[in-house]
Amino acid sequence: VDAVEQAYLSGWQRYEDGLAQPDGQAPDLFYLSAALVKAHEDKTYRGAIIASSAVPWGDHTPDAADRGGYRRVWARDLYHAASGLLAAGDETTAREVLAYLDDVQQLPDGAFPQNSYVDGRPHWIATQLDEAAAPILLAARLGAVERYASLVKPAAAFIAAHGPATPQERWEEMGGYSPATLAAEIAGLVAAADLARQSGDQASATAWLATADEWQRQLKNWTFTTTGPLGDGRYFLRLTEQGDPNAATIIRIGGLNVDQRRVVDASFLELVRLGVLAPQDAEVTATLPEIDLAIRAQTPKGFSWYRYPGDIYGEESPTNSVLKKGRPWPLLTGERGVYALAAGDRATAASLLHTLEAFANEGGMLSEQVWEETGEGTGSATPLVWAHAEYLVLWRSWHDGVVNDTPRVVSQRYLH
Repeated sequence: VDAVEQAYLSGWQRYEDGLAQPDGQAPDLFYLSAALVKAHEDKTYRGAIIASSAVPWGDHTPDAADRGGYRRVWARDLYHAASGLLAAGDETTAREVLAYLDDVQQLPDGAFPQNSYVDGRPHWIATQLDEAAAPILLAARLGAVERYASLVKPAAAFIAAHGPATPQERWEEMGGYSPATLAAEIAGLVAAADLARQSGDQASATAWLATADEWQRQLKNWTFTTTGPLGDGRYFLRLTEQGDPNAATIIRIGGLNVDQRRVVDASFLELVRLGVLAPQDAEVTATLPEIDLAIRAQTPKGFSWYRYPGDIYGEESPTNSVLKKGRPWPLLTGERGVYALAAGDRATAASLLHTLEAFANEGGMLSEQVWEETGEGTGSATPLVWAHAEYLVLWRSWHDGVVNDTPRVVSQRYLH
């Protein structure tokens, strides 16, 4: 038993020793987060990193009833997991992730399932166009020209044929014109065009760049309202169903019918993170006050954000686990920190980085959601791989002074 234990510990020590050593300054949570993300990789299907080993609210949800909780593979979460590992210096696993996306999970039409079992069999089958774009972005970051014909070209063709509106956005509840999904689609097409050019497919490169440029020009017309009831009336919406952000279109949120112009979320910051808009873009900065007023939460450990007003994916109270009110998400603290760094505000980025570290529990686990009153994790999925990956990216970005996962080819096209 001692020999088996020692071999196990030695294996993990070798993994940690192989990570990038950022001047010996990285805190324990940096190394723990990298190990945690790596530990969520399937041992048979390499590169298949599940969203969490947890069943949300598993203290009262039978495993069989929930069909495995978050123990499935979302291409979006997988992209973030790979980005986190790249920030930690683990390129080997990131390449395994790309191989898994290409060889196992991608569908025959070039799309990706909403999520799948580790063997690639789709579980939930809705289409989320950001999940078609994310594997392209990973391929571009890894310079994987060899994956162009098999993965990138089919995925980009699917996006170009089915976008810009998406059947579902990243919160998996609604369809339409989503700033976050548009950011991924535009960035994905630009990255695909670059890989197409390197592969000698100039016709596809030209077509995808034309589509990306048109969508980039139109995205504010589709998603930025100038007649909203919040603040000064000018801000990005979470989503518009028909691409008219000034229409009083009624959408259903949390069982209520709501004017779409009242529903905001912070995912528009993906437009900055993916290099589609500048951090100082007038419409981006105009949206921040409305976002903070509507969905920012103060906890004893610092600020976090709700997904959107009216979210009901969360416990009603610490003593009542009925899903009735969404709580703040630590990963959104990380995303706001990444934006702050992109905007040149290192002080705010550092503050949010420390807040994210404080959200970790005694075992170093970051949860999906936290309580406003304490900053402690709720009964939601703990640990959440995406949250740990976000921490890795934020810490490395703060350390290096530049956002770690912004696609250079995209920012060069639209910002420089």
